[in-house]
Amino acid sequence: MSIKVTEARLIASICRDSLLHFVEEFWDTVVVRPLVMNWHIEVLCRELEELAVRAINNEPLKYDLIVNVPTGSSKSTICSILFPAWVWTRLPSAQVIGASYADPLALELCRKNRMVVASDKYRACFPEVKLSDDQNAKGHFATTAGGMRYSVGSGGSVQGLHGLITVIDDPIDPSRAVSEQELHNVNEWIGSTLSGRKVEKSISATILVMQRLHVEDPTAMFLQRKDVRHIRIPASTEGEIHPPELRKFYKPDPANPKYPYLLMDVRRLPSSVLERERGPGVLGELGYACQYLQSPVPVGGSMFKVDMLKWGTPPGAYKKIVRFWDKAGTVLKAKNRGRKPAWTVGILMAQDHVDRLWVLHVHRVRLDAFERERLIKRTAHRDGKRVVVGIEQEPGSGGKESAQNTVKRLMGFRVRVIRQDTDKATRAEEFAVQLNAGAVYLPAALRVGNSWTGWARELVDELKHWPFSTFKDQGDCASSAFVLICEDDVYVGAMPETTPDPGRRPYDVVLAADDPVFLRQGLDY
Repeated sequence: MSIKVTEARLIASICRDSLLHFVEEFWDTVVVRPLVMNWHIEVLCRELEELAVRAINNEPLKYDLIVNVPTGSSKSTICSILFPAWVWTRLPSAQVIGASYADPLALELCRKNRMVVASDKYRACFPEVKLSDDQNAKGHFATTAGGMRYSVGSGGSVQGLHGLITVIDDPIDPSRAVSEQELHNVNEWIGSTLSGRKVEKSISATILVMQRLHVEDPTAMFLQRKDVRHIRIPASTEGEIHPPELRKFYKPDPANPKYPYLLMDVRRLPSSVLERERGPGVLGELGYACQYLQSPVPVGGSMFKVDMLKWGTPPGAYKKIVRFWDKAGTVLKAKNRGRKPAWTVGILMAQDHVDRLWVLHVHRVRLDAFERERLIKRTAHRDGKRVVVGIEQEPGSGGKESAQNTVKRLMGFRVRVIRQDTDKATRAEEFAVQLNAGAVYLPAALRVGNSWTGWARELVDELKHWPFSTFKDQGDCASSAFVLICEDDVYVGAMPETTPDPGRRPYDVVLAADDPVFLRQGLDY
């Protein structure tokens, strides 16, 4: 495309001052279909521009940027293709690193970025931005002013390279997001490798653009920091919007007035598209929540509706009280801190005389096998012999032997061994029914305002996302404790009293005033 010099200067002047105008003007250099403008594009351009200008002007970095937007919203075209080309209009020497989950995707984004810079329109408007003949490869090209674009797949090498701006676009393959090893590898690479490849750490900016795919995906890792700005734009108001003031831009679907939610983009993502994507055989509830609602948990929560948890003062007298152990023989080592081994969990649960379930205490630790067995025995002594001890038996001879060894160490206590022959989700169904019906209580002392504290906070946080949480130990342990509460009293080890006091009901467990469980009321051990 040929344009007059005066026209080119006018376009250049307008586009240098506005990334949005640049996107509108240069869209056709890389995309055949015309641009469908929507408010979210304006928001993306404004956020990217503000971050880049500070870096270009050598101003101290205020924050890195996280952008969670639905698939099909032109995020890659804007953030990974047109945005770097615009940065060079302001600073031809800017160094840009682009990262994606796989080399082919990273290379394709780089190729299209180069297409924009090499187009006749761009060269006419910005003649000062020239591609260097010395470095003009498919995934790595440079400008004659010293700027460059380098593209890399997750886990790839960026040795010797430094970026003023780093754009991380879809670092996780959606088809592999449930792989804990994949999550660990990508988070470790971003945190320990990519984060160090900056021109100057106090100035260089990082932009993470992705759909939410897991509760511990790179977005979750970034959100643990304080110096980040989070833009979360779900496809409809069914999802959480951040910042909340963006909600004012959502509109009803004119083609479907009965659709219960407002839409981010009625042209790109109408309700008919969203309903189709959500359906079975396409994405399903979890996939839809991740890719369109920017939530790694389906709407309505997980299997456990933690808003239905109740709290109160434990009564101190119960029909039955048990401590169930979900064992893990792992200890957190310094060299493997990113791998997050499983937890050993011991949950104290009781059933009172009006059939409320009380979670009174939770042990959640990472210990080697020897220290774990010491903890189980020590806790049994502190709980007292009124408490039934439940031990899981994993499938196979090793699981049986482990359970038998624990039983031997608990001689004199009432012990029940439960074989785990079904999957975790199936085992959790019955306990989830009770919790979701409002029949599960935690000690009121662990409720502070609208939040939980102590061990209750970790328990509720895991149950909130379960079974999509990274760890499932507490949910599985609580479900097994409930199974033990419901089972007939068949024990291994010392037998319960056969002639209870005349005033006591069958299986009534009355905790004395000096009983450890009664005194501690689930607070701490």
